[in-house]
This record gives sequence, C-alpha cells and structure tokens, in this order.
Amino acid sequence: MPFVYSADALGNLTRAISKERLSSYLAKTASDTFRAVQLYEWSTLLSQSLYGVIQPLEIAFRNSIHRILATGTGRSNWYEYSPLRYREIETVREAKANIVRWSRAITPGRVVAELTFGFWIRLISRDYEKSLWVPHLYKAFPHLRKPDREAVFKRFDSIKTLRNRIAHHEIIVSRNLQAVQSTNLFTRESQK
Repeated sequence: MPFVYSADALGNLTRAISKERLSSYLAKTASDTFRAVQLYEWSTLLSQSLYGVIQPLEIAFRNSIHRILATGTGRSNWYEYSPLRYREIETVREAKANIVRWSRAITPGRVVAELTFGFWIRLISRDYEKSLWVPHLYKAFPHLRKPDREAVFKRFDSIKTLRNRIAHHEIIVSRNLQAVQSTNLFTRESQK
C-alpha cells in the first residue's frame, strides 16, 4: 500500500526538508509540491542504490593507486616522498592530524583510508601526468589496454561529483515524473 501525503503532511514535510532544499525539485516539477516530494523520494531511493556501488569503487580505486605507488616507489608511505603539490600535502597533513586526534598510531593504511576521494582523483589529474601517471599510475588500471589519463580522470571526477551530490542529499535525478509516479510509492490524499 502506498504512503499517502495529506495537504498537512506535505506542508509539514516541506518545512522539515526546507524550501531551499526542495527548490531544485520544485523547479523540475513546475512548483507542484506533491510531485517535488515524489521526485525527492525517487532521488533518495536512487541515491541509496548508487551508494552501494560507489563506496566499493572508491575503496578499490584508492587501494589500487596506493598499491601501485607503494610498489613503484618502494615505500608504503610514498605520500611522504612523492612530488605532491601543496593541496595534496595539506590533505595528507589533515589526515594524519585526524588519526592523532583519535589517539591512533599513524600507519600507511590509516592515512590511505583517511585521505579524501578528491585527493586520489587529483593524483590522476594533469598536474601529476609526468610525475605520477607516466611512471606509475597508468598501472592502476590494468584492465584498460592503454589507459588515457584524461579520460580516466574525467570519469572519476564525474563519479566524485555524483558521490558528493548523494552525500549532501542533493538532487541526482532529472527524469520524466510519469515514470516516477508509475512506481506507485505514495499517492496524494485526494487520489485515495
């Protein structure tokens, strides 16, 4: 049985979610609050299902880069010796500070786990093409015959954008609401 939203429930939900948060959904639904909430719910369900795919991808991606750089440099703490730019050096410093704040020993595994997805993606950017990609990082993608750094970067950067939209509860769908409505997740009170 679908969930039924009364006019009061829609009003309360709009206040709880906030007009600002709901505004992008309202823009896509010609200011129809019911359809905006419907799209919000659909986006939430889609986000939930995508997170289960993105999370292991992020972990495999960072672990692959770490493994390649540790092997290539002969150091498990390669981030201490690699030619990193200021932003990445600061990200490593912040990761280590977090580990210390949690009263844990700083180990390469903990540093790797604490570094942001953005950090790992920046390592395959143009900034590191000569210093990291050419000598090492292309090997992190063994199933690509001839990895194209720019294409790999763009793909992972778009995944990061989607991941961040999901993490910040932002709209990730832009689709025909008839398809959403046909899922019959909930109905208006007047449609009972």
